[in-house]
Amino acid sequence: MTEYLIRAEGCDASNPLVMELTETEAATIRRASEALNAASHYECMPRLYIKPVAEAKPHELPDEDDE
Repeated sequence: MTEYLIRAEGCDASNPLVMELTETEAATIRRASEALNAASHYECMPRLYIKPVAEAKPHELPDEDDE
């Protein structure tokens, strides 16, 4: 299992989450994020992103106070 950063982003807010996922679970979320992002036709519509925590920049991760 690998830790992934999952981020939901809208026009004025984002919600980061770190979760341990299997590759199959991550692939399912990745597939859903691709479909959601394709359906987001303008900037303020929500988008979903997923990547391994190892590839995340520190500012993308949730604050420790949020956990």
